[in-house]
Order: sequence, then structure tokens, then C-alpha cells
Amino acid sequence: MKSSVGIVDAEQWARLNKQLLNTLPLENQYTIRYICAFLKLFAVNQDVHKMNVNNLAIVFGPNFMRPEEETIESAVKEMPVSTTFLCVLIQNAEEWIPKKPTT
Repeated sequence: MKSSVGIVDAEQWARLNKQLLNTLPLENQYTIRYICAFLKLFAVNQDVHKMNVNNLAIVFGPNFMRPEEETIESAVKEMPVSTTFLCVLIQNAEEWIPKKPTT
């Protein structure tokens, strides 16, 4: 898979995504983990509601990633990148992001 940033290797892409997530404040990471865990659980019943991980990523992707300049053209151009990113994130967030400690 090749994204608009020129990354081809899947392991390298995953490593960069994990590094990106680690730059976020912990509360943001926990929120992303929670949302992605919910979306992953929701996708389990895709036979009933036709919303697989890819469809969920298309719907929620623009809320996770936005282009610097928000135009129709930039949104359409970056949609495959945000969809792919969110698909991978939904499938891996529980592994990549630490669980929020209970207090």
C-alpha cells in the first residue's frame, strides 16, 4: 500500500502511526482507543447492518483526520489516506494505545 506520503512498507507505516499516536495527550489516546474498540465491536455484526470496518472508516475518517486546508478537493484527495488510517487504527488501537488505568 502506498499513501500520499510515499510510505510503502506496511510495518513502517504501522510504526509511524504508533509514533504519531504517542505524540497525542494521554486522554486523547484513551478516547481514540475507546472509540476504535467500539467501532471494532460494532463491525462484528456487519452482516446485520452492512457496516464493516472500511465503511465505518469512510464515515468516521474525516472526524479523525482533516487536511490542513479544508476544501472539497483536499477532502476527496485525502479520503483514501484517512480511510486506510482509520481501518488500521480500528483493528489495532487496543494493541497500540495503552488502556486507561482505573483509579
